Amino acid sequence: MNPEDRESAILDCAATIVALEGVSAVTMDRIAQDSNVSRSLIYVYFKNVTELLRKLYLRETLALRERQRAESAKVQEFEAYVHCLTRLFLEHVHEKGDFMSKLMHEPSITNVLQTDFFNARKSASLAIAERIAKEHAIPVSLAARLADMLMGLTARAGEQVQRFGLPFAEATDIVVTMLLGAIEATANKYHRGKISWPNEYGD
Repeated sequence: MNPEDRESAILDCAATIVALEGVSAVTMDRIAQDSNVSRSLIYVYFKNVTELLRKLYLRETLALRERQRAESAKVQEFEAYVHCLTRLFLEHVHEKGDFMSKLMHEPSITNVLQTDFFNARKSASLAIAERIAKEHAIPVSLAARLADMLMGLTARAGEQVQRFGLPFAEATDIVVTMLLGAIEATANKYHRGKISWPNEYGD
């Protein structure tokens, strides 16, 4: 097995452990046992468990963002664009389980992941904001704040799918309806002067 494949296999093993038993169950000994890789070899790839979990988080986040970027770039109509992003996110949750949420809520690694999480979220919200701003003729900075807030709604929908059994298709339709409604309502209020948006935000 080449080094890249071995590293990926180790991360896959860690993801399975997190999903089934939680972050606290991830140890170098446990990964060595479950992946049939020696403990010393795991240390060649990761200096400690925290670094391993951080790389796992980054791998999954970047893979999802790249998939969303590539597929949504092919979509011209705004509603279809929102549907595409939402569907891909919920597919990711459905396929991967809730280990990403468990990673983000584990106190022992929250500080390590926080910067990565916010950087990834900021990058994603800015890309979405450009489409929102163009569609509804609102400032990009306002659209970025709106996109960031609405990403939390999509994350909660993922929890409904994973933990409470909300059917995937229904979850996608519900979230898209809510997202489009919130975006349109915000844009309408802005154009009617009901939302004051200071110039200090850089538009």
